[in-house]
Amino acid sequence: MSLLNHISLPHLLIYFILFCFILLSLTYWLPLLYLSCLPVQDLRARYYADLRHSLPPQRRPRRRRNSLSPGSISPNRLHDAHDVHDAQAAATEPWALITGASSGIGLALARQVAAQGIHLVLVARDDALLPEAVQSLRAQHPAVLVRAVAVDLSDSRPAPGTDRTGHPPAYPEYLRRIAEATDDLLHHGTLRLAFSNAGYLLMSFFRQRTLAEHLRNWECNVTCALRLSHHLITKWHEYQKRTGWTGTTASGRPAVRPFGLLVFTSSASWFLPSPFAALYGAAKAALSAFAQSLAVEVRDQGIDVLVVQPSYTRTNLYQEAPKLAILEFLDRYTAATPEQVARTILRSVGRGVVSREIGGYAYLTRWLGHVLDIGGLCAAMIPFRHHMAEYRLYAQAG
Repeated sequence: MSLLNHISLPHLLIYFILFCFILLSLTYWLPLLYLSCLPVQDLRARYYADLRHSLPPQRRPRRRRNSLSPGSISPNRLHDAHDVHDAQAAATEPWALITGASSGIGLALARQVAAQGIHLVLVARDDALLPEAVQSLRAQHPAVLVRAVAVDLSDSRPAPGTDRTGHPPAYPEYLRRIAEATDDLLHHGTLRLAFSNAGYLLMSFFRQRTLAEHLRNWECNVTCALRLSHHLITKWHEYQKRTGWTGTTASGRPAVRPFGLLVFTSSASWFLPSPFAALYGAAKAALSAFAQSLAVEVRDQGIDVLVVQPSYTRTNLYQEAPKLAILEFLDRYTAATPEQVARTILRSVGRGVVSREIGGYAYLTRWLGHVLDIGGLCAAMIPFRHHMAEYRLYAQAG
């Protein structure tokens, strides 16, 4: 009591603020440090332990093949690839689906998932990068099967006659093709990993682009991930009901047994104002918020959910972005490679973490969000908007 008498109220306030600052710092940085020390998650052991014929990858020699979904990549673009449906692999061996898989983080994830002996369904645009990715994966991992689905994830238009296939009219053509390429895998319960990684960046004043452009961007960055997640969760639920799958452990304990995984690639821009890329920041914020809420809902199904917010990464995302000083700075001093980001993702899945920042810029800005008011930061930016390089660049366009 005598000690408190000698401490003034202002000093108590300072100590309290300092204590809160240290507490917030420790609760943020210590889990990151712990996750950084963990090995890459063994996906086969965690999510496919109940597959009776799941063998280690080195015991399954197989000639190189590639399965093509109807309407995706033509065989002549993949040279020696041919249309193969491996019924045994579909029924008994693990598969993973990755969107945006032809380059960058998606391709790095595909390589690291394939290294664990897991077959792949690659979803990406129908351009030269996709067949190149398929060929390189087949060369690096000859025991792994690859199904390629070439679609435009920004095009939400339904295919002609979609309503006659049993799907509602709002079912886009790209989702119909993905469903066709994965129906057998979902029926057998062998497709249990999904990485929603597709996305692209538009930079300008919001008014300088048409609404159609913005809506296509939103479809690719957010809505396609929601559509795909809903499709997979529904199919997984049907499989679990049909097979009597239960989330309890073998000993009967109520702990939920792992079954599936949903990973969403967001961005460090989700918790900061993103002027001149307003829709990108908004899309990533929506994706992050969706994933965090979804993680609670699907836990009883044994589904792990992880959303990652990488810092600047050397990918094609910034290929058409203007050469701004901030991007050059990030590229020089803080940029990560897609392989580093993919490795961090696979370290984090199934560790009880729902949201994970990756890279120095993401760590710092997210930590600042714990101690600074983001609304106040946005208000502080407004008077200085004319000094931003992006403002000067796009204002010249009218």
